[in-house]
Amino acid sequence: MLSKFKCRSYEAELMDDFSIVGAELDGTLAELRWINSYLGGLSATLAFLAPALLENPTWSYRILDLGTGSADIPQGIVRWARKHHIDVEIVATDINPYTCAYARRRVADFPEIQVVAANVFNLPFANGSFDYVHAAMFLHHFTQQECVEILKMMYEKATCGVIINDLHRHPFAYYSIKFLTRLLSKSRLVKNDGPLSVRRSFCPTEIDELKRKSGIELQYRWRWAFRWLITAKVKHET
Repeated sequence: MLSKFKCRSYEAELMDDFSIVGAELDGTLAELRWINSYLGGLSATLAFLAPALLENPTWSYRILDLGTGSADIPQGIVRWARKHHIDVEIVATDINPYTCAYARRRVADFPEIQVVAANVFNLPFANGSFDYVHAAMFLHHFTQQECVEILKMMYEKATCGVIINDLHRHPFAYYSIKFLTRLLSKSRLVKNDGPLSVRRSFCPTEIDELKRKSGIELQYRWRWAFRWLITAKVKHET
């Protein structure tokens, strides 16, 4: 039974089917906001980003968020920044135009956030145009080689740091989220993709492989609940 956790799954998630729109996707995005809020999504990101921004609180920071979904984590970052009187501008990207439209409605009261429909492999931004590049619950959607390419791109786009917030592939995480989503979720997508996301996610050996193949000095630490916070400080040659 545990053999299915030895390697990353590449079974397609329903969220990657862009033909799913309307009320079903709206409900799914709303549930994912709740999950990120209560199961460590935002707190994992802020565990690295908050101390980094507080080192120079008078600076204005530009952040790129990849695979933003409903832009709930950018909202959380902005709320934290407002509380600490730090100026931030966030460009939140997603490949799904419908998801971007949903996100724009949710961030209408957040002028600090711009939502852009864009493919991660063809982003319309120059290298070095952001202080930090962030991706939450995004990297596990891709193969190892694609993850290497994305990491290199993130590093090139950033001047200060790269932040990745993703899942730890572990049987306890898998069966826990399977039980919780069946019990609490009304979304077909969440019930399917929640456990599958765990099977698609990372063990330490795979993060080490990404570090080796990308040539980026990735640091990673475990965060509740079964998340990895993977970071890198950017050091471009001058």
